[in-house]
Amino acid sequence: MIIYSGETARLSSRREEMPVNEQSNIPLAEASSAENPAVPGVSMRYAWIVLIFLTLTNLLGFMDRYLINILAQPIKMDLKISDAEVGLLSGFAMSISYSLFGLPLAWLAERRSRVMIITASMIAWSFLTALCGRVTTYGQLVLARVGVGVGEAGGMPASHSLITDYFPPHRRGLALAIFTIAIPIGAICASIIGGWIVDHLSWREAFIYLGLPGALVAIIFALVVREAPRGRYDAGAIKGAQPRMIEVAAGLWRDPVTRQVILAYTSVVLVTTGASTFFAPFLARKYAVSYTTIGIVLSSTFLAGGILGNLIGGYLCDRLGRRDPRWPMWVPAIGILVSIPFYFTAYLQPTVLRTSVILFFPSVVAVFFTPPTFAVLHARTDPRARSMMVAIVGLVSGLPASLGPVLAGLAIDLLSAASYPGSFATACAGGTGAVAGASPAAIKLCTDALLQGTTITLLSSAPMLVWPALHYWLAARAIGPKR
Repeated sequence: MIIYSGETARLSSRREEMPVNEQSNIPLAEASSAENPAVPGVSMRYAWIVLIFLTLTNLLGFMDRYLINILAQPIKMDLKISDAEVGLLSGFAMSISYSLFGLPLAWLAERRSRVMIITASMIAWSFLTALCGRVTTYGQLVLARVGVGVGEAGGMPASHSLITDYFPPHRRGLALAIFTIAIPIGAICASIIGGWIVDHLSWREAFIYLGLPGALVAIIFALVVREAPRGRYDAGAIKGAQPRMIEVAAGLWRDPVTRQVILAYTSVVLVTTGASTFFAPFLARKYAVSYTTIGIVLSSTFLAGGILGNLIGGYLCDRLGRRDPRWPMWVPAIGILVSIPFYFTAYLQPTVLRTSVILFFPSVVAVFFTPPTFAVLHARTDPRARSMMVAIVGLVSGLPASLGPVLAGLAIDLLSAASYPGSFATACAGGTGAVAGASPAAIKLCTDALLQGTTITLLSSAPMLVWPALHYWLAARAIGPKR
């Protein structure tokens, strides 16, 4: 059985004795830490260029995806919708389509040009994001977000597959970390630019101006990036017929390491998506600051911390994994547990400055999990099935995680109604009062109830992070010490 370390995914000394995963009988990735000089026309310099472009596509995708978070409050007020409906926009509407369409697009990525799949996906999600700015009803906005999810479904699996074919195992931790920092960078762009556009124009223009540039980048991407030989660093592991989707899924579940990693990733995404969806609305509701200020706060705390955390997580994965193969799973477990009291404390601060300062540290350590998660999963997966693996993980984690924002929004609605002396849904539609000419006192009752519901929901989410930390610890135990 493969024993993972951050430096490389290594077979035991007798390669011929264990050519497959003992739990699943699906071939696992045998990796070499050396370059492959037999592959013509592919240098490490070009591999880094490809990584830059893949990171840029990931950045644009998450910018379009995260934009809904900074726009949640103005959309809620404009369309007079509940927080549960906001959660549906942010989570369920997009995540369901993203997860379901990820499977067939990943299957296609194992057999057709990954570059062309990424290009087509980027063009689709860019135009559909812009279309969100032209809707007139809540139902139309939901459908447009579903379309964005379908478009983005083809990007991640194909990108992961390309990275593993351009980088040897001992460099994948860092490569995946760089690719992953596109998530917080894209969120930073969405927060700052989107917040400024809302303050000076409207939420509709924010969708349009941030959506359309992706189509131009997609064309440049198609002209610059070319396919890499599949299994470039894993030729020894490619045996037998191309694995089927059901075989890959069964193998991931039978392997105790990958099973625990997937459960850990699913639970951490489930908990964090709900909280992250309503953090920008929380700032607007509690501190009454501009959306530009909210964008800056998000960028300097959660998002800047996320960039640093992903890089540190990737570095620790590679560095500590050389000493003990369990460290790539211990690192995210420790980081998540350490973050809990800081999150809890930050939500209770009286000023936005104190909240942002306290949140920076947990924003770093809580995201250690992403590079080690996928480095371990790639190391234990057949090189011809890595796109399918990413799509399967996306489906397994995406379906429950899509409920995170909806459940958080529903909790806010229920808690707000419980603290309001009357019918909250009728008197406080949009969060500020639906009755024309409502008095300042009536509006304050609405906003106070909404703030209380939001605060309690965010506070309740912090202790739930114990759940994913437990699964990462179990994954480390399944890996066992170095032999």
